[in-house]
Amino acid sequence: MTMQKARRSIFRNQALEHYIRSKEQTILPRIVKPRVFLFLWMLLGLCCISTLIAWFDQIPVYITGTGIVLQPTGVNDQQPLHETGALIFLPVDPSHPLHVHIGSPVRIEIGSPARYVMTTIETVDANVLNPGDARKRYKLEDWGALRLAGPSIAISVKLASTFQIYGGSNVKAVVQIGSRSVLSLLTEPGTSIGE
Repeated sequence: MTMQKARRSIFRNQALEHYIRSKEQTILPRIVKPRVFLFLWMLLGLCCISTLIAWFDQIPVYITGTGIVLQPTGVNDQQPLHETGALIFLPVDPSHPLHVHIGSPVRIEIGSPARYVMTTIETVDANVLNPGDARKRYKLEDWGALRLAGPSIAISVKLASTFQIYGGSNVKAVVQIGSRSVLSLLTEPGTSIGE
């Protein structure tokens, strides 16, 4: 009997099998805590959602121009107007034509202190005019205060306001010329919102 006890292991068979199985399993090193790992997955998900929103969300693109309030024929320059029109010149780079459409929204700033009128484009003259041609074509010699710095296109708008507007008044206009995705502003070098 003493021989039998010598051959018999001091470990149970179940314990030996469990030990051998656990050695055969792949053990991954624990680099981060589970809470940190969950946080990183949530951060990745937020980045993906932000990218999708930036890809599909559109923001408007604007251009600023200057112009003049038109004086209806037969009306005294000192007589206030409540309904008239304005001629606005939008600067343009001939290598990058503007896409201005009739009915596009325009915000007009008139006078000092600034007063604003919201309107839409009535007509668009798609011909690119240099300052000299614009002065001749639209007879701008009479309006000495209007300065054109470079090539431009002309648009006309109707002005209807609750305050008095005088013919010949200078105006600033902000015209929406389109929209683009937020992501395109971030990925294209040298672009800005005003371009």
